[in-house]
Amino acid sequence: MDDALKVRQKIDKMEIELNISLPTQYKEFLSSANTGAYERASFNFLGADGIPNSSTITYFLFPEAGGRSDLKNTFQFYLEADRISPDILPVAKDLAGNLVCICTNGNDAGKIYYWDHELEFDVEGHEDLACVAPDFPSFLSKLEGSKREN
Repeated sequence: MDDALKVRQKIDKMEIELNISLPTQYKEFLSSANTGAYERASFNFLGADGIPNSSTITYFLFPEAGGRSDLKNTFQFYLEADRISPDILPVAKDLAGNLVCICTNGNDAGKIYYWDHELEFDVEGHEDLACVAPDFPSFLSKLEGSKREN
């Protein structure tokens, strides 16, 4: 069995276990990505507080990756601690411990958000989230720096 098929099976299993549906483009990224391809890549965005900001990806999260880069375990950790809502799935971590997330449900499904842990207790609802891209391919196109080819 090839690696891409194994990853797709892990993605399918995770979607069932977490009762979520991931956007096709994000699943394709997970199936084909070199896990280190975007480490230390930076992006600019308008923060949840309206101030221009930037961030640097430390690493992306992957299904059944184990350890700190395991997507399902990271999601469950933040969800069980009531730090994120069930429709916000972490997909990457930055240098400061913040999360890049994808919305998995509702009108915002597929949108990419930046979750700032420093704002989480200072605001209500999703006000600690800043929309950084309308979809995953748009987010990847914003990354600059040490992005490497697969």
